[in-house]
Amino acid sequence: MSLLPLFLIFSSAFLHAGWNLLVRRHRTTEIFLPMTALISVLGLGPALAAELRGTPTPWVVWLHLPAAGLFQACYYLGLSRGYRKGDFTVVYPLARALPVLLLAVADVLLGQPPSIVGWLGMLLVTAGCLVVPLESLRDFSRARYWNGATRWAIFTALATVGYTVVDNHAAEFLPT
Repeated sequence: MSLLPLFLIFSSAFLHAGWNLLVRRHRTTEIFLPMTALISVLGLGPALAAELRGTPTPWVVWLHLPAAGLFQACYYLGLSRGYRKGDFTVVYPLARALPVLLLAVADVLLGQPPSIVGWLGMLLVTAGCLVVPLESLRDFSRARYWNGATRWAIFTALATVGYTVVDNHAAEFLPT
């Protein structure tokens, strides 16, 4: 494997973790707009450079950009509202675990169900995310999870599914 994919994976993980730590540390979601602008500029630069260097992206892929952007905006809206209504340690794990199961359901509807091992892995990850905010299993209660923050976590999860589906569809038009 070349170093570029590894660099991109580690950079993405670092940015993702740093982004969420900034939001949690400053206890405000006002950082979303400037960080989104910065990341957009950094990401759009290589895409435009590739266009200018003679590796054009099919026009149909660019048509997916507004829909992906709308879902991404909904993601940030859901996270910011969720963080205002509840604790980061509940909102974020729910918002990140639910899309895994929702996409698996979508795969089932499309006739491509995950394997038994895939289902087991998804359930284990989801269960792990659900117990993260608990100090003890005795703390587990419906009220701890079903509150105003949960609605926004579900909204965020649906937005994640939305941009994932749009991005996946756009990727089908990219040359291999």
